[in-house]
Amino acid sequence: MTNEYRVAFVVEGERFEPKLFKKLTKAFFNKGVGKISPEIIILPSCVNIYMLWQELQNDDYLDIIEVIREKSPNSGLLNNMSRKDFAEVFLFFDLDPQHNKDMNITKSILLEMLKTFDNETENGKLYISYPMIESIRDFRKGGCLPFSGKCYINTNTNNYKQLSGDNNKMAQINKYTLAIWVDVLKCFLSRISCLVNAKKLLELNDIKHLSPIEVFKLQMELDVSSGSIMILSAVPEFLIDYMKSDELFSFIKNNSRKQ
Repeated sequence: MTNEYRVAFVVEGERFEPKLFKKLTKAFFNKGVGKISPEIIILPSCVNIYMLWQELQNDDYLDIIEVIREKSPNSGLLNNMSRKDFAEVFLFFDLDPQHNKDMNITKSILLEMLKTFDNETENGKLYISYPMIESIRDFRKGGCLPFSGKCYINTNTNNYKQLSGDNNKMAQINKYTLAIWVDVLKCFLSRISCLVNAKKLLELNDIKHLSPIEVFKLQMELDVSSGSIMILSAVPEFLIDYMKSDELFSFIKNNSRKQ
């Protein structure tokens, strides 16, 4: 029988991502923001999105839970649980175009995956970080300017993890307070406003219907025109999408940087 409170977070790595999503769970899901607090199971896949797609091609049911059970060294986290034991499944992966030399192949695979994984109650819902999960820490407190430099990054850059992390205080995920999470959300709102060429900072209500596939298409249009993409984290995108209520807006408004 499905546990209506159990949610799976399928993540790429087994070090940074579990630490990050544990902090996210504590900050939001244990605070009663949005939906009733579910039981969160964090499942590192230990493969990039392109390798995962190859594995899924061999599964007639596109069952991400069973693929992880069969292939991931972290499959023990599932115990005896199957897909039916999760009310919702979310996938968080990196664009990280360096894994494919041909950007057209990258685009084709990701577009197909976004179409396939577009519903958390069915196959699952995919969110992509540009260029990778570490983009969540790539900001300066109180603003949208990335620590690594500019808001746009060349798709051929291969040292982004170092650029975004070295000497960056925001890289210490274990020290994220509610106030810092508010900064993360505000930073995302500012950058997504630039991506859609908005004349003013978008509010939560303006972008909560902006789907991951629409964000991806905007990013690919930017890549074609300039050879770069906007640095964007999948985590605040997920929060805004998942918590479709005024409670998240109130959360942002009521939590100041004094915390």
